[in-house]
Amino acid sequence: MSEPHLLRRLRGTARACLLAMLVVVAASAFLRHHGASAALQAAWASELALARLLHRVAATGVLLGAVVMLWWAWKARRAAPSSDVPLVAAAALLGVALLLSVVGLAGGASRAAPVVLINLLGGLTMLALCARLSRDPARTGLGRAAWVVVGLVLLQACAGALAAALANADCGSFLGCVPAAWVHRLAGVLLAFGLAMFGLWAAWRQGRRAGSAVALLGVVLLLLGALAAALGSTAPPWLVVLHNAAGALALALLVREA
Repeated sequence: MSEPHLLRRLRGTARACLLAMLVVVAASAFLRHHGASAALQAAWASELALARLLHRVAATGVLLGAVVMLWWAWKARRAAPSSDVPLVAAAALLGVALLLSVVGLAGGASRAAPVVLINLLGGLTMLALCARLSRDPARTGLGRAAWVVVGLVLLQACAGALAAALANADCGSFLGCVPAAWVHRLAGVLLAFGLAMFGLWAAWRQGRRAGSAVALLGVVLLLLGALAAALGSTAPPWLVVLHNAAGALALALLVREA
C-alpha cells in the first residue's frame, strides 16, 4: 500500500476518533456533574448508566483507532522515510490513551483533584491529537497565534476542573468560593472575547470558514459560563455539560487550523 493511501486512511480514522473523543468529553462532563452528589446520582441513575456506556464504547474505539493509526503511520514512514508522516502524534495518542486507561483502573470514580485534572487534560490532549491527525498536511496553518490560544484554552479548562473539584455545593457567589473559580470565571470572560476576535480574524483576514465557528463558540462559551455563574448552586448540570462540550469543540477547531 502506497504512502499517500496509508495517510488518507489515517486521516479518515482520525476524523472518526475525533468525533468519538467529543462524545467522551461530553460524557465525562455529564458523569462529573450529574454524579457530584448522592441526590443527583439517584435522580439521574439511568442517564448516568447510559453515559458510562457511551464513554466506555467511545474511549475503547479511540484506543483501537490509535493502534491502527500508529500501524499505518509506521508503514507510511517505512514506505517514504523522508516524508512528513505523523508518527510521533500517533504514538502520543496511543500513549495518552493507555495512561488514561491505567488512571481509570486505579482511580475509578474518584473525584480527587489530581485524578480529575489528569483525566481532563488527558482527554483534551487526545482530542487535540485526533484533530491534528485528521488535518490535511498540505494546508497552511495559522501559526503561533493559534497555538497560544490553544494553550490558553487548556489552562482555562484546568482551572474549571479544579474549581469544580474544590467547589462548595452551597456556594452562591457569582465569582465562586475558591480561588480556582475566581480565576476560571474572570479569565473566561477575557478568553471568550479572545476566541471571538481570533475567530473573526481567521475568517475575514485568512479566509478560514472554521474561524466563524470559533468566534461563535467564544460567544456561546461566554453566555453559558455567565448563566452557570449567575445560577450558582442552582445551575442545572446539563448547562455545565454544554459549556464543556462547546469548549472541546473550540479546541478541536483551533488545533485543526493551527
